[in-house]
Amino acid sequence: MNAFITGSHAYGAPRSNSDVDLVVLVDPDTQCLLQRESGDGPIRFGRLNLIAVTSERLFAAWKLGTEQLIEERYETGQPISRERAVEHLTALRAVPAGTQPS
Repeated sequence: MNAFITGSHAYGAPRSNSDVDLVVLVDPDTQCLLQRESGDGPIRFGRLNLIAVTSERLFAAWKLGTEQLIEERYETGQPISRERAVEHLTALRAVPAGTQPS
């Protein structure tokens, strides 16, 4: 299984009640099953927030973005804010297929 932790536990400043964001690459049937179990909202299991993606391109964008934010945190010595992370990851996921995100 392809999976990694993102969010505050990877590059932010998690609090004692912070959820754990886990990105997983799954097939469409598995994603439908997980989404059906969680209803219309996020896929959650207790404090686990599951980000289930079915595209290798989106999985790679999440992974690259997370790695870049981890690097930014180490370079600045400051945790990455949620706003900064959302902005960065949204931009990477919007890169058209066949192009190389920077």
